[in-house]
Amino acid sequence: MQLGETRVAVSISGSGEIDSEDLFEWVETTSQTVEDYFGSFPVDQLEVHIQLTSGDSMHGRTWGYSRPRISLRVGREMSLADIREHWILTHEMCHLAFPNVPGHRWLEEGMATYVEPLVQARSGNLSRSKFWSDMKWGLDQGQSEPGDRGLAYDSGWGRTYWGGALFWFVVDLELRRSTHNRITVRDVLRRILASGGNIEVEWTLQEVLETGDRVSPHQTIKGVADRLVYNPGRVELTEIWSNLGVSGAARHSAPWASIRDGIYSAD
Repeated sequence: MQLGETRVAVSISGSGEIDSEDLFEWVETTSQTVEDYFGSFPVDQLEVHIQLTSGDSMHGRTWGYSRPRISLRVGREMSLADIREHWILTHEMCHLAFPNVPGHRWLEEGMATYVEPLVQARSGNLSRSKFWSDMKWGLDQGQSEPGDRGLAYDSGWGRTYWGGALFWFVVDLELRRSTHNRITVRDVLRRILASGGNIEVEWTLQEVLETGDRVSPHQTIKGVADRLVYNPGRVELTEIWSNLGVSGAARHSAPWASIRDGIYSAD
């Protein structure tokens, strides 16, 4: 399929009840939602291989550098509705829009973990209540615990995926608060992508931080990194949820209600 300037080659192996045309449409629709969020599709060519297997779950993996490709294992017992609502393909496609950062897998996985529900919500595929319910559960998994040293050193599942997502959430929150929702994490990621930072290249952590901070007069991202990357800083999530109005305080009277709505709409 052709998506603007991008050629997406989709191959399917195995057999199941799902029609191949429906799978092609799913890949195309997901590609369009990712293109909408990042402003352009992250790569010029992409291979997507779908293998229909036993079961009712889905797994995915993305490779980069000179040959961007995504491999998906899709359980043949999944319904078409389940497939369309699943988060894996969106998560894997988000990886395409970010450079490889050796030694900082938390940064890459955290970006895809945080942005995937933003893309899903923006496309109308994720309800407001589920969005915030999942976010509250997930980000709590990323908090530092006694003995942790910082995201650069803690390699467990929770710290890598949700600790990384917590980093990007705090960046988004602080940018929105300091600019009254004018500048967001979406602007940061668009700047990184526009500067050539996709999955085909390798950047250092410093390059990511410096490029991302060009969207704002303040060194917001570097400031968050100073607190969370090499130090086991904890984020006061209980207070944040209350201020956003997703926990405790009345929704419409919450002091950060506009920021909460901006995050959900990914604007």
